[in-house]
Amino acid sequence: MILLASPALFVAMMGFAFAAENTDPGHLIGIDQVPYIFDILVDPVEADSILLATREGLYRTRGDGLAQRISQKQNSFWNITIEPKGMNRLYARGFADDGRTAGVITSGDHGRTWQGFIPSGEKIAYLRLIEASKTTSGSLFGASHELWRSSDGGHNWESIGIPPNRIIDLTTSASESQRIFAATMSGLYVSDDGGLSWRPTGGARCQQPVMTVDTGTDGTVYAFSLCAGFVRGDEVADTWTVMNDRFGGCIIQHLAVDPQNSEQVYAVLGCRKVLVSVDGGLNWTALGSQRAWKPNCVTNSTGYPEPNSS
Repeated sequence: MILLASPALFVAMMGFAFAAENTDPGHLIGIDQVPYIFDILVDPVEADSILLATREGLYRTRGDGLAQRISQKQNSFWNITIEPKGMNRLYARGFADDGRTAGVITSGDHGRTWQGFIPSGEKIAYLRLIEASKTTSGSLFGASHELWRSSDGGHNWESIGIPPNRIIDLTTSASESQRIFAATMSGLYVSDDGGLSWRPTGGARCQQPVMTVDTGTDGTVYAFSLCAGFVRGDEVADTWTVMNDRFGGCIIQHLAVDPQNSEQVYAVLGCRKVLVSVDGGLNWTALGSQRAWKPNCVTNSTGYPEPNSS
């Protein structure tokens, strides 16, 4: 769920948002062939199914390492979230099926077709990410230079304050409607009053970038910090444990916790490779592989480490 650095970059991305339509969206491919991944979400409707938001459509993958595009079009999806309480309506930032509407988009048929709207107000048009509340249907949070909230599924928004500086990722608690976690360039923060005020959390509190954060239904919080590695916390007790600090320079950029099993966590590494852990982040395997994953990253032209194909 890495954010766009600026509105200018948001506009630049529009250049590849209108990819040609694939007439066979159900075609199976290897997960290593999936386009650049911007976000990951555990599908609460289909067991053992993971949704991948990519620059060329929404994909579904399972533990066999194969994936298929489920969206009719190959428009860009920059992050994806889902409504709670059995409603299962998907929300995303990106382009709707008409290929013209950028902003908040929604799907009522589980990702096949998407309708979009640009929320009123110039500032809202450049939301960097959106995140559905895990406790309240129709409630969404959005982040730009301000923190925004919608109570009607993204049609109308109100500014509720200023998020922590240089926010990267955002997630909500599955038990407390007012609790929000923010991964930022200077650490992990939590708000207990719906975003009005923030305090540092995350155990290490090393003031280095926390790249991503997600919560489980049992009060577990997971995050990936550049100074500590993969950490696990209890959102009520605010106690934290480093689960794995052996990433060898590799960077987890997106996380998704299984809502049925908080020990099962999925991660996107270098926006290409998908990992899974069944023991809360202690050990990892590449999706579709039975072998333990070992960090083996190289630095690409942007300066960020990415995993090789092994």
